[in-house]
Amino acid sequence: DIDYRLPGCPINQNELAKARQILSSYLFVNFTNWGILGLAVSASLSNIIQCFGLWFVFIQKVDGEGWSKIYRHIIKIIFASILAGIASWLSLQIIDSFVFDTTKTIFVIISFALCIAIGAISFMIFSILLHIEELGQFTRFFKKATSIFSPK
Repeated sequence: DIDYRLPGCPINQNELAKARQILSSYLFVNFTNWGILGLAVSASLSNIIQCFGLWFVFIQKVDGEGWSKIYRHIIKIIFASILAGIASWLSLQIIDSFVFDTTKTIFVIISFALCIAIGAISFMIFSILLHIEELGQFTRFFKKATSIFSPK
């Protein structure tokens, strides 16, 4: 059982992150000239701090068991994410410059959807190439979740 009153509880970390994000959004919007960029920076900083807070809680709970394997998995996932981000960004550049007229909203939505699909597919491909074991867990979960829609 999880005692939600403990300061190291992930739910408490999430509550702190949201409060931090609200405060930093207010500060960035009202005391800088960044506008919408200030909101993006605020959200990014808050999420990074939350990530470190959750990582600290995780370290306390696990107590150093199998760190080399954990770090190897994390590095592979981060590397695959960076490569997928680059693929998605490159696809946006190609689509934006050659294929669509972005003065119409429908073309922006289509190009956005294509970039998301290309990023997701490239992440799956890089995950397979890097032998990321968590992809198999996700695939099993996805098959189980979609099996409720198939006829018996």
